[in-house]
Amino acid sequence: MPLWKLFGGASSTITTDIAIPIVSPAEASDLALKYRKEGFETLKLKVGKNPKADIEVLQAIHAVHPTYSSFWMQMRVLNARGFSRP
Repeated sequence: MPLWKLFGGASSTITTDIAIPIVSPAEASDLALKYRKEGFETLKLKVGKNPKADIEVLQAIHAVHPTYSSFWMQMRVLNARGFSRP
């Protein structure tokens, strides 16, 4: 059986995500709303510069968009830089 059949067949669309760069909590929240209005269902949040700031961004998005869940939108967190221990 071909893999495309095994995985559910062919599709005329491709689902992708869109990244929110490392920005202020207010900017991240605004971008999340903008991207949702544009039809994106999955956000990729770039983190890793400052753990405290990263948490503030996540909290800001959640405060403005408390319905973030798998039926509204998904969030992925990408830490390409890594954290270091103080």
